[in-house]
Amino acid sequence: DRQLLSFSATLQPETEQVLNTIAHEPAVLKVERNTAEKARVTHQYLVCDQRDKVKLLQKLSRLNGMQALVFVRDIGNLSVYAEKLAYHHVDLGILHGEAKKMERAKILSAFERGEFPLLLATDIAARGLDIDDLPYVIHADIPNEDGYVPSSEIGRATWRERV
Repeated sequence: DRQLLSFSATLQPETEQVLNTIAHEPAVLKVERNTAEKARVTHQYLVCDQRDKVKLLQKLSRLNGMQALVFVRDIGNLSVYAEKLAYHHVDLGILHGEAKKMERAKILSAFERGEFPLLLATDIAARGLDIDDLPYVIHADIPNEDGYVPSSEIGRATWRERV
């Protein structure tokens, strides 16, 4: 006998089908939110050339009260943005899939304490993040067509009406 448990903030139908085939009498528990709990989210976009994204992030980092999770497409873009922003004396943290668990926890803790205004993260590294009172989520790069769109952090932030 065995017990199989699976957890997901964003359960996809395909995943649910796979779980149904491998589990005996599976049960799916879903937490639904009522309309009163749904927060308002303001989506804005800024148009700029690729070469100007770092300058735009630099300017945004200087805004009073700025604290943003910045999604970038991959570790290559993450490295380029981080290097250029550091050159311009922008305090930031970085998260990527190759970061060790302790390093990741240390960076997240420092970001939550407000030690730096920008946390750059790849899509993969940012899955499952839950940062209380996060005012901004920025998608610096549009994900690849088959890439993961990390909207879960936006969803969690909207519960607190803070995006």
